[in-house]
Amino acid sequence: MRTELEPAGCYDELVDMLDDVRCARGLSFEQLDELSGLASDHAQKCLGPARAKKLTPMLIDTLLPALGVRLAVVDDPAAIASIEQRWGQRDEGSVRRNDWRVSRRLLDRARPVILQEMRPVILQEIIEAATALAGHGKKCA
Repeated sequence: MRTELEPAGCYDELVDMLDDVRCARGLSFEQLDELSGLASDHAQKCLGPARAKKLTPMLIDTLLPALGVRLAVVDDPAAIASIEQRWGQRDEGSVRRNDWRVSRRLLDRARPVILQEMRPVILQEIIEAATALAGHGKKCA
């Protein structure tokens, strides 16, 4: 088990660190499954020595709060020194600035959420419009 805080440099080191935290907290795999709401033996399949399953984004989002930890990204000076000369400057003329277009798929995904949130406002506007029409002696169809 690691005794000092050092960043993980690869996937296996991240998994090792999460398992080290589990051990340091005195949690069994069964307890971690229960705390994080995972199926029985799922934590052991991901963090145990066999590593039969990979960490997924959902699993990371579930395990971090159950273990009481957060992730941080830090610079690696050795990696920067070895690769920095190959970094090219991006063409700033090709970068969109605050005028992003929203894709149709994203709009289709967001529409139900937006309508659900806006339903009270929309209903209120319909009621006000109907009341205004009724006040002027016009019939609503």
